[in-house]
Amino acid sequence: MRYGFGGLARGDVWDLGWMDVQNWISMGGSELGAIRHELTEEEISQIAAQVKQWNIRGFIAVGGIATYKQVAKLVAARERYRELRIPMICVPATIDNNLPGTETTIGADTALNNIVEAIDKIKDTAGAAHRAFIIEVMGRRCGYLGLAAGIASGAEMELLPEDGITLDALRRDIDILRRGFQAGKKLGIVIMSEEASLHYDTDFVRRIMEAEADGAFDVRPSILGYLQRGGAPTAFDRIQGSRLGARAAQQIMADIAAGRADVSVIGILQRGVVITPFSEAMEIMDWENERPREQAFMQWRRLADTLAKPEPSGGK
Repeated sequence: MRYGFGGLARGDVWDLGWMDVQNWISMGGSELGAIRHELTEEEISQIAAQVKQWNIRGFIAVGGIATYKQVAKLVAARERYRELRIPMICVPATIDNNLPGTETTIGADTALNNIVEAIDKIKDTAGAAHRAFIIEVMGRRCGYLGLAAGIASGAEMELLPEDGITLDALRRDIDILRRGFQAGKKLGIVIMSEEASLHYDTDFVRRIMEAEADGAFDVRPSILGYLQRGGAPTAFDRIQGSRLGARAAQQIMADIAAGRADVSVIGILQRGVVITPFSEAMEIMDWENERPREQAFMQWRRLADTLAKPEPSGGK
């Protein structure tokens, strides 16, 4: 089906063979018509009718948090529509890396590489300018892209939704940055997640940094925007997509053969590809922030601070 569950409700369904998808591995989700959509009760009824008409015996839903929410709606509608009592598997695909049952999502590595490439270009042209750049990155309320990009690019600061932003902490970090410039630093990089704070946006942080710089450096913002979402998938994402897609297909066929109607999420955890019951995956979510309550990558926070905030001494 094209354009997600909304497309299915409209009957935008077609059969695919091996030759139809042979070049898709370098195209991300564009050929499927990736789109967010909020299902209505009428569309759920239409989906049930399409399932019956097409004799659909299972769903593999590929997408982000919005896709998982729509699957939850279909599960809740099973009592009203027998046609929806079929196996369903959610495959995590979002640059935000904010889904349960997996440590990394398809697309996050590609976005991260786009961010780091952009930062490297900024550093190449600004190394002698005595300037600090605030790089705003995507990720919604999950700080994965911000923290990972900060470590990979050698940033001095990462402002993340998980930490929030307080004026006291911001001033302390700016003080370290200012003393670094006074000791000989020529360039500073600050990574700011797009929703790091409900109150302080990128322009506010820029103005605070300029006020506290005491003439040691200039400040320039750079909002990368949709640059992060484009480009060909990295090799890591292609391999991860192939692994998860193949395993999801195996599981859905096994469920169909056994007459099961299980609903699951698939992901990559420490021990490899893991399938988790959908209900368990939903329970570990912090729905206010739309991210898992425990995120493995946050263990890198201390490493980022250790690498980025040494006390300047002797110009080194």
